[in-house]
Amino acid sequence: LRQKGPSLGIDISHNRIRIVKVEPVPHKTRRLVDYASVPIPPDYSRGTQQFRGFLKDTLRKLCGPPGTISLWAMLPMADVEVHNISVPKVARKELHNVVLWSAKKEYPFDEEQTVFDFEIQGDVIESGIEKLGVLFYAAPKKDVDELKSLFTATGYPLTGVTVAPLALQNIFRTGWIPAHKRTVASLYIGRGWSRIDIFSEGNLVMTRGIKAGLNSMAESLIDEYAKWREQAAASKEQTKISGYQETVIEMAPAPEAVQLEQARELLQAL
Repeated sequence: LRQKGPSLGIDISHNRIRIVKVEPVPHKTRRLVDYASVPIPPDYSRGTQQFRGFLKDTLRKLCGPPGTISLWAMLPMADVEVHNISVPKVARKELHNVVLWSAKKEYPFDEEQTVFDFEIQGDVIESGIEKLGVLFYAAPKKDVDELKSLFTATGYPLTGVTVAPLALQNIFRTGWIPAHKRTVASLYIGRGWSRIDIFSEGNLVMTRGIKAGLNSMAESLIDEYAKWREQAAASKEQTKISGYQETVIEMAPAPEAVQLEQARELLQAL
């Protein structure tokens, strides 16, 4: 977000492309000037020429000619490692190697197959020793290359790649959502998994994936609905047997079953 001109942020999900456009303004960091949420046609697979053409047309509408705007794309978090560690204070020229070694020691990864980066978040005290607090990120090189190639093929090459927790961190740090000295939690619920991010004074201090999402919640809703129908039917039958009479409000009959997509839509509307 240090570019002097306008910037575009792009998130490609399974069924739509979400885009925001910001530009610098005097005395402020950035201003939101445009946004779009564009449904992806169901028959457009991501690796096809159709999808690339669709993405190019979408970008052209918000970007204008290529090369006039900075483009940042969101990388899916599924295989990206984002962690906080602490490292000894060393000379600047040694810092990268120390952080890389410490990160690989705690969270092993193949350096040749990984895009690695980090940032210093400040001083921390650990067992009475002053160290540097570090946030590092390690993404599969294959995923980064595929995302870059997709945009290069459209004629709109990427300026950079980020992930959702770091994009949220930028929002707090730039003051768009004032965090001050508060601790803030963000909960994302996806289709197959969810994620919780914790921020302290604008810094990302924890991010964790949860193996439960909209699909599992929808499946639970379907199971519980079936059980409710059985209990309701049994209760109604028991009332008939006992001869108990009660004034009730007439309601539309409940459907026999709830389909998975119906359950998803219900949850998304909450």
